[in-house]
Amino acid sequence: MAKATSAAATNMLVQLSIPEPAHNPLVPAQDTLRLAEGVTIATRSDYLEVVEVLKAIKSKYNALEGQRQELKAPTLESGRRIDNFFAAPLDFLRRAEAICKRKLTAYDSAQEQLRITAQRQADETARKAQEKLQQQAQKAQAAGKVEKAEVLLERADAVVAPIIARETPKAAGLSSRENWYAECTDLAALVAAVAVGTAPLSLLMANDKVLGQQARSLKKDFVVPGVRVWMEKSLAAGRL
Repeated sequence: MAKATSAAATNMLVQLSIPEPAHNPLVPAQDTLRLAEGVTIATRSDYLEVVEVLKAIKSKYNALEGQRQELKAPTLESGRRIDNFFAAPLDFLRRAEAICKRKLTAYDSAQEQLRITAQRQADETARKAQEKLQQQAQKAQAAGKVEKAEVLLERADAVVAPIIARETPKAAGLSSRENWYAECTDLAALVAAVAVGTAPLSLLMANDKVLGQQARSLKKDFVVPGVRVWMEKSLAAGRL
């Protein structure tokens, strides 16, 4: 038993040993933040000095980010190995689940179709019986048998087709729900419906990606009703 336990202990999927950096970067980073908060730019010389400070900050950031990625790389690789180990069996189980669900759904659909057919037959039988009683009532009425005609009409009104129910097998842990979907098949028609008020505006969504592309391409010449176009400047700092 001890040998089996020992063998299992050595047969590890992944084994990680990630050393902590020798120096904690928190304090130097906080000091840099305080430095940035304290700088002021009143002259051209100040501006150029802060540019150098910015470049130094960017250099420190890139070095620290590189260290973070280097330390994290083994965990990412371990995650990939774990995912690969479980990928195939999980896929088999997902496919097996989907097959069973499809077959259960097919059975339910077939049973529902049988119920619909039976209900139509019951409705038709009731309609014919009601129609026959109504015809008999008309003949009685024509023959002057008023009371008999009234009785026949009451019997005709009382004819109701039985409700055909479908008995679904009761299975613990299994439930079903209806999923309804919709898709746009004619965008122009949908837009027109929204324009005249027969469909809500919430059914439409502006394409922010295309709007951004147009703004970058046309800049200030991009003018469209209902669209705000603006420009923001940003700075890019290189390394020291």
